[in-house]
Amino acid sequence: MIDEKLITTNRRVNSYTSSSSWRRFVGPIVIIAAITALSVIHGYNVFHNPAPTDEEGTYAAQAWALLHLDKLAPYTYWYDHPPFGWMTMALLRLITGSLWLPAPDYIASFRELFVGFFAMSAIGVVLIGRRLQFSWIAVFGSLLLFGLSPLAINLQRLVELDNIAVLYMIFALYFALDPQRHLRSSVLSGLFLAFSVLSVETMLLYAPVVIYLLLRGWPKSTRSVAMSMFLVTWISTGLLYIVYAASKNELLPVPPHASAPHVSLLGSAYWQLVQRPPSGHIYVTGTVANQLLQEWVHFDPIILVLMVAGAILGWFSRKVWPFALALTIASLMLLRDGYLPITYPVEVMPFLAITGGGLISAVLSFAKAKHRVWHSLFSVLISLSMLVLGGWWFHQDQKLVFPSVDQPQLAAEHWVTAHLNRSLPIMVDDSMWVDFVHAGWQPNKVVWFYKINTDTQVEARYPLGWRQIGYVVVTPTMRAEVKLIPFLPKMEAQSKLLASFGLGGGAVDVYQVNGVVG
Repeated sequence: MIDEKLITTNRRVNSYTSSSSWRRFVGPIVIIAAITALSVIHGYNVFHNPAPTDEEGTYAAQAWALLHLDKLAPYTYWYDHPPFGWMTMALLRLITGSLWLPAPDYIASFRELFVGFFAMSAIGVVLIGRRLQFSWIAVFGSLLLFGLSPLAINLQRLVELDNIAVLYMIFALYFALDPQRHLRSSVLSGLFLAFSVLSVETMLLYAPVVIYLLLRGWPKSTRSVAMSMFLVTWISTGLLYIVYAASKNELLPVPPHASAPHVSLLGSAYWQLVQRPPSGHIYVTGTVANQLLQEWVHFDPIILVLMVAGAILGWFSRKVWPFALALTIASLMLLRDGYLPITYPVEVMPFLAITGGGLISAVLSFAKAKHRVWHSLFSVLISLSMLVLGGWWFHQDQKLVFPSVDQPQLAAEHWVTAHLNRSLPIMVDDSMWVDFVHAGWQPNKVVWFYKINTDTQVEARYPLGWRQIGYVVVTPTMRAEVKLIPFLPKMEAQSKLLASFGLGGGAVDVYQVNGVVG
């Protein structure tokens, strides 16, 4: 009788152990498959959607300038952003340049690098979730929130500094959550936080999240030492940017009427914070901010609702309080009347993903404490909800993210390369600059459109402005930024249309400027 009971007990133990091992094995496999699938989705047709943007062209050209001109920018670097983001791009391009797949233009050649950034960020989100003891279902939910929304895919595949800054921020969060509380982790957290801020200065808004995690996680016996090492590393690394500006005598602004005006870090910061035209309130129809909101909603209204919901519901789970704080900061910043970049949601995605995963984990833990049946029921309901949401997002991805949309610009570049005289200057938007330099134009004869009346070096080279330009390639970006180039309508009226590609507002037109001065 005793032997039969022992056999029955052993069978139950072995069954439980086998089941537990099976769950431990399946969870990582599913997550690895999910990261792989999301990376493939992000990489699908990445060369041709979205259409190249002027900001992508700016950062790609700045990385090119580091590699080929030993400068931070092909024109005057005016401290509009810290340079660590495109320094990262240039370094990786230098290391892996021979591995790139054939790309139709220079921006596209960098986009595959950003697919890699996404994959590394997704892995970081998973590792953070596990350090926070999320269940595998919750980790899967975090991945879904981070990388499958059409808005996420549209923005995360762009050659934008925010995507680099987010990766460094994820590293900073990961090391701040070190369960072993190694002092080297506090140093690495400070270092990666500095890298994040030196890529995009607005990531400074989320520094309190990293600091809170360190204060909450480290025991009192080592907390002061860990925080000191973190702060010293973070601040000293960030100060290198100020030291660089000071070494070039470009830290302090000069008086407006000085005989030798120059760019300055503090002057640029003042312009960014005070003088830069605001985007308006996001809730006021007709403002730039509201137009951006409409564009985000066009891609995915659900993810925006989830961001606001996470900022509220995240405070109900102590485990994800710091990440709910980040969502709250981001939501409040949206309400102000300040400049709003189109890539703003990118910075919020990792915090939304971790907050969402934390809430799922909290619900499942609560259900498990009540009864196993409740845990099973909620697990099924949450899994079905994620599958439905993921299916709808994938359907939207196919409509909005996968089709090729850059054909007019590529066709215009090919025509210009084949037909125009390379001895005459050509004015383009940023997204074409490197392509035409590679096509044979001298760098000083390819002019970014807004530099013609804003950069002293370019103004000195072309004192008569656009009248000294031989050709101009007018893109939708240039038409949208007509406030920066008010001469555009007059220039078009006084120029000869040589070729046009595309229809309506998406057309790319090639003009020869009449009366060009050699």
